[in-house]
Amino acid sequence: MSSLNLTREQRVLIDRAAAQHALKQYEILTEIGSTKGDNYLGVLHIITLRDSTGKQISLILKTAPLDDAVRLQGRMPQVFKREAFIYGKILPEFQQIQKEYGIKKPFLGAATYYGSDLTEKQESILMENLKLNDYQLCDRTQPMNEEHIIVVFSEYARFHAASFALRHLRKEKFEELTKDIHYSVFQNPTANPEETAKVLENYVEAGVKSIKGNTKAVAALEKMKLNIMDLFKNSMVQGRERFVVVHGDCWCNNMLFKYREKNPSDVCFIDWQLSQLASPVKDLAYFFSVSGSKETYRNLNRYLEIYYRVLSENLKEFKLNPEEIFSFQDLMEEWNNNAYYGVFISLMVLKLMLSNSDEAPTLQGAYKGESILASLTNFQTTKSSEYERRLVDLIEFMADNKYI
Repeated sequence: MSSLNLTREQRVLIDRAAAQHALKQYEILTEIGSTKGDNYLGVLHIITLRDSTGKQISLILKTAPLDDAVRLQGRMPQVFKREAFIYGKILPEFQQIQKEYGIKKPFLGAATYYGSDLTEKQESILMENLKLNDYQLCDRTQPMNEEHIIVVFSEYARFHAASFALRHLRKEKFEELTKDIHYSVFQNPTANPEETAKVLENYVEAGVKSIKGNTKAVAALEKMKLNIMDLFKNSMVQGRERFVVVHGDCWCNNMLFKYREKNPSDVCFIDWQLSQLASPVKDLAYFFSVSGSKETYRNLNRYLEIYYRVLSENLKEFKLNPEEIFSFQDLMEEWNNNAYYGVFISLMVLKLMLSNSDEAPTLQGAYKGESILASLTNFQTTKSSEYERRLVDLIEFMADNKYI
């Protein structure tokens, strides 16, 4: 059990959730909901509510770290504000428009949200505990198989379709909702370009050093390093008319799967704090790069075709023409422009995925004035050879197909 001292506002959120489940005169049991290396932008607590009859519900309370340096480095107020906005404003609009048009297979891949408190140093988000509904995490150290990749691509297609629908059918509403999420909470459009370039180049250089024994992969990564600022700039302006609300943080620990006869049937996405307005391929490239393998990389075109088929089906149910809204040619153009991001994010995330709990980094690098990229990359792992192998497989695939 944990020794969590609930604030008054957290109790209000919990009371509200209990009322929705007709739970009265209940006791509250708390326990830690994650271990080191599972979550980097919040602390998870399992909240169990149980009444005298034995009826109970299980919730997840996500709270912000209190350490000042970590809060500054992790931009905790902005992180919690963004996630609460997605849960409280964006996703309900998607649900509403899907219901209005009677979408047969709508986007359902998000936890039930019970509310949030954004008070400084008390930031909290309360949601359902998906594990009590038979959802579970994958082994983060292992690549996902084809069945998992197809389930994720399909659910992202439904999510993006709802965003496209709101953009084209409720234009003013969409513009109002997304006016403050054009950038990630970790992007600063007014930052000094030279300083930003240095941070990005140093980050990629760390990746180069980790694969220095592979000439082909090193050459591809060196090329990407030279162009990294232009790649980021272009990805923020090219194809803006095709931008949607994206999940943004697409590694395996932010996805819980439900299974039917040992095969994944459903997926729910959590941790929406990096959500923003961007190319839909940002979700696909991130997820595919960190979760794929040499065996599944070669099937990329098939997964993109499945994604597009699901997207098209839902767009048609919204009475929209897929060819006009987002054609398959548009998808491939977006992939070519944004696939680099999968490699970029993998330099950090693959290492995090493979690390043991005792090796996993923290944001304590803030004390040394490091960037968040450096804080979550500059650490030692006993899985360095596995990290190198998976990174090389990815980079060679991307380079062979001229995606980087």
